[in-house]
Amino acid sequence: MKLHETEAVVLRRKKITGNDCYLSLFTRSLGRVEVFARNGNHPKSPLLAGSQPFVYGLFSLSGAKSFQLRSVIVYNNFYNLRSDMDTMLLASYLAQTILQLTQERESNKLIFESLVNSLALLEKFPDVADAILVHFYAVCLKQLGIKPATEQCVVCGESTAPWFDIASGGRLCANHQTDASIEAGREIEIMDQALSLPVKDFINRKYLHEDLSILQHLMETYIDYHLETHLRDTRSQLQDYQ
Repeated sequence: MKLHETEAVVLRRKKITGNDCYLSLFTRSLGRVEVFARNGNHPKSPLLAGSQPFVYGLFSLSGAKSFQLRSVIVYNNFYNLRSDMDTMLLASYLAQTILQLTQERESNKLIFESLVNSLALLEKFPDVADAILVHFYAVCLKQLGIKPATEQCVVCGESTAPWFDIASGGRLCANHQTDASIEAGREIEIMDQALSLPVKDFINRKYLHEDLSILQHLMETYIDYHLETHLRDTRSQLQDYQ
């Protein structure tokens, strides 16, 4: 029986019997995988602590075509994410984003590290949640190969282009903007910084909530368009839940 040992974060937990559950894990080395956790619901099971949403740890899995959870060493259960409804919903949204943006068994170490860092920062600094989410999006844009052009017009290279066009893939100048383009000079500037700065440097810049909120919507729309995901709908559903 093949054994795998990998760092992972629990994205989703689905109860299937009184004792057993399935876990959706985002792992460092195997990518996103579905794992059967026998007795993962049982109060006396050693697997219970590692079978909760947001848990980050070292997971031992067996199998090849399908996986079963054998043991977990919990590094961080991010317990405090559950102490505030808004923070918990945003953590849930990060997990849902990974489920939508990644393919099964395709690993991406930088997205994995960004997820772990984002959860840790969100737990410690919930007041900068908007900036954490924008930077997380930026990492995903780069790693998934859909990084928008934020330095110059995608058509002519004009460096002062103040328009953003979803379909064109980035900035456009006044001569090339269309009816679908959005005037977003400030948002483009912040996006460019998110794409280039480490997360701690980015969140320390203390951007206005209004600017980050507009940018989040812009980045979600951009990702949905280019990857055919449903991030905007998912966020809307969570906001309705609030």
